[in-house]
Amino acid sequence: MGARTSSAGIAGIVIKDVTVVNTRDGSLLPGMDIFVEHGRISRISTSGSVQPAETAHTVNASGKYVVPGFLDMHAHAMFSDAVLPAVDQQQNFQLMIANGITGFREMAGSKELLSRKKALKDEIEAGTTVAPEPLIMPGEVLNIFPGQMLAFFPGSGEAGASSAEVAQREVLKQKEYGAEFIKIVNVDREAFFAVQDAAGKVGLHVAGHLNPVVSATEASNAGLKAMEHLGPLLSILVDCSTAEEMIRKNLTAPPPAPSDAALAGPPSPAMIRRIVANPTMLAWSRPGVGIGLQFAIKTYSEEKSRALAKVFIKNGTWQVPTLIRVRTMQISDDPAYSSDPNLRYVSSETRAMWMELTEAYIQRAPEATKAAYKDLYDQQLKLVKLLKGEGVKMLAGSDMTGIYCIPGFSLHQEFRELSKAGLSPLEILQMTTLDGAEFLNRASTMGTVDEGKNADLVLLDASPIEYSENLEKIHAVVLKGRYFPKAELERMKDDVESFYGKGRN
Repeated sequence: MGARTSSAGIAGIVIKDVTVVNTRDGSLLPGMDIFVEHGRISRISTSGSVQPAETAHTVNASGKYVVPGFLDMHAHAMFSDAVLPAVDQQQNFQLMIANGITGFREMAGSKELLSRKKALKDEIEAGTTVAPEPLIMPGEVLNIFPGQMLAFFPGSGEAGASSAEVAQREVLKQKEYGAEFIKIVNVDREAFFAVQDAAGKVGLHVAGHLNPVVSATEASNAGLKAMEHLGPLLSILVDCSTAEEMIRKNLTAPPPAPSDAALAGPPSPAMIRRIVANPTMLAWSRPGVGIGLQFAIKTYSEEKSRALAKVFIKNGTWQVPTLIRVRTMQISDDPAYSSDPNLRYVSSETRAMWMELTEAYIQRAPEATKAAYKDLYDQQLKLVKLLKGEGVKMLAGSDMTGIYCIPGFSLHQEFRELSKAGLSPLEILQMTTLDGAEFLNRASTMGTVDEGKNADLVLLDASPIEYSENLEKIHAVVLKGRYFPKAELERMKDDVESFYGKGRN
């Protein structure tokens, strides 16, 4: 063996004798040393070929595998103070790091939250706060309930303004205060196309939910960059039905007046929290929901699904399935959720709300609806497999903190659901690393373990290419060049449990 070269200047962290996992093709490169300095990977070389400085922190990683830090590409880690106080956000960050998450796409936003995001990034860079990187954030979510456009955006237009006018003004306002993309949840047809047009003109992309008044094909052709939650519910599956026209007509009919008085007017903050936790509560007790779902499932067409996949590929439309969120919404009565030992990492208020919503679902949802939701989920798994197999681009996201989506842990639940859908371990790994970097146009700094890239890494005890479950076997995390061994990751989880067990209850 040749003489070792000296690298006296490399005085940061040296991860020795590790197997580097190539997220591009799944190949493994064993016996490598990774040198980390100033938050970057400064060098990767054959183990022992470069002598680190005496002051370097050396980690023996023999038998371990290294991958880029995980990206949760649909998260609610920050949220507004009305829903998630700032003190709870730090608990979220600890759980995320402990589960290997080094960056997240925040899916709630506002002018104030964008300012907080900037401050958080500055604190992370200064080393005064330890947190995953907030990668991108929208402005106020365009969540327009029927007849309540101006109530949600009172500064966007005068009474009598059309939904398109209000939506366009809201996009311009968000651009002005620094929104990094536009998120839509429930906008009418006129507003949807107005948002796409206005956002395109100011250089912002649009992501979010589909309203059945706009088909997935139309949304993709209009330029929607990312569809979240497979719609949610029937949204994308309607495009895949041989009875699409009939189903869409029924879905777009004016809904009956809410039977629950609490839903009759503009929703209160408490009701918003409940709706955010599980939006399906708005449809549980509607007559005919189960029959409608089953009809859509029975008229499912693989031919139409493949045609839809071609549309997504042509337009570069991404899918963010958040299968764990879809499942916990549609099958919230699964005892595995209410008995999850990781609930100890959630506040008692949140646990109580989740249990209350679950009990309401058990008591109020007709049995036909419950059965239909389970069948719908099975169909959604098949759709994810088909779309991915056709080449549609996808991202891994957990939609924490929806019902039973516990920060950090829920991304690993997502990996398991993606595996159930039939995706390969490499595809799942790519969805939380390489693909996120591509989506964000940050492939030059993240997504692979290469020299010059960010030192955001996860050391695993077993190969993630062999089994996706091995993504859970976290030995250590490197965040912005700082090394967190397993003992420290466990301490983070213990601190959160203690916070919720003895502190904020």
